[in-house]
Amino acid sequence: MRLARRAVLSAVVIGLLWAGAATAGTMSVTVKQGRVLEAPMVFGRLVGHLPYGARVSVLGRHGAFYQVRSGSLAGWMHRSALTTKRIVLTGGRVRSGVSGSELALAGKGFNQQVENRYRASGRADYTWVDKMEHSNNFDGPTLAAFARQGGLRGGGL
Repeated sequence: MRLARRAVLSAVVIGLLWAGAATAGTMSVTVKQGRVLEAPMVFGRLVGHLPYGARVSVLGRHGAFYQVRSGSLAGWMHRSALTTKRIVLTGGRVRSGVSGSELALAGKGFNQQVENRYRASGRADYTWVDKMEHSNNFDGPTLAAFARQGGLRGGGL
């Protein structure tokens, strides 16, 4: 009986240590402007942004969110905006003619030429994506009110 308890206790301790190790370390921001939120939920109050490629220290994890710190900015970021890979921008300074969004797309292997080929082939129409990306910049309280009105539940993904 004691041996079984020790085995279970050891398994729990090892599991907790492994979970802590899995969240420790650093990650890179994979989106143009990484949203840093006050709480681990989609509708959390925005506390700041981190640029593409920024390195963050991971302090913890809750569901699909990582608790992060970069300099004096701390909060929560969704896992879809982060990668364990180190993003290295080479070539020194970015010269004029390259936008931040083009830089973010290039880091993912996507560029204007690839987009143009998709447009020309008729396989993709980015008109509405472009409109949504540039016109719908809602804050947390507005999104939360929308979710309440629509009967949506759950703050995190």
